[in-house]
Amino acid sequence: MSAPATPLSLNEIKFFFTRAAVGAGAPFGFGESFSKSLIFLAAIGLDPAAVAAPALDALAEGTSVPVAAFDDGPKGLTARPATEGAPVSAIYAGPAVADRLLLLAARGDALPVLLPAVDQPALVLAAIGTSSLAAPRIVISWHNGTDAIRMVRSGDGVDISGTTLAGLVCPAPASATVMLAEADGLPPFSAEAFLKARSGRLVEGVAVDGESFAAVQRHFRKCLVPSTDRSRIAGAGAGLTDND
Repeated sequence: MSAPATPLSLNEIKFFFTRAAVGAGAPFGFGESFSKSLIFLAAIGLDPAAVAAPALDALAEGTSVPVAAFDDGPKGLTARPATEGAPVSAIYAGPAVADRLLLLAARGDALPVLLPAVDQPALVLAAIGTSSLAAPRIVISWHNGTDAIRMVRSGDGVDISGTTLAGLVCPAPASATVMLAEADGLPPFSAEAFLKARSGRLVEGVAVDGESFAAVQRHFRKCLVPSTDRSRIAGAGAGLTDND
């Protein structure tokens, strides 16, 4: 049984989850992208802690690794993991794929980006959704073992097919395809509903599963400085006045 839900503001998500990513081994810049991605997912109704906790655990344990490079091939660009045969971490793959799509869009190329194994595919689309990429539609698709899942981002709208929101949390690494797409042939959806949901999160905050958030906090605490006389002398913590 899950622990009681914990309400978090969007600023708290940014604060805790950025540092949790650093605690799991990611550079601070990737941690910032990670927290922005989670806010994006929270706007569509997904519990950010539920998808963050397994991604953080996998990175910290080394079962998911950074992207080393993208190899050109006849079917598109294929992500090569830093460790051969290992799944790539979505914490790294999201920003990396967003950068590659920016380059492809700049040269008018619609080749897909292939991720042979990625731990949390939904985080990849969310990272692209928070990037500066201006594309009509971005599609990520993967298979969770039983269902074919597709997430489509268009402007400020997101459409999900093949699963429920909870089903976007991937229980095992999946092979995913990311591509720029035209509007034709894709299901209609309401960007207005997405914007309304995101506005609601700003006012009401986001309820996250307590057990998942406890897992996130374990990584967050790795960034904390021990409270000792030595650490305070070195400048850690608050000063005696509010103007330092």
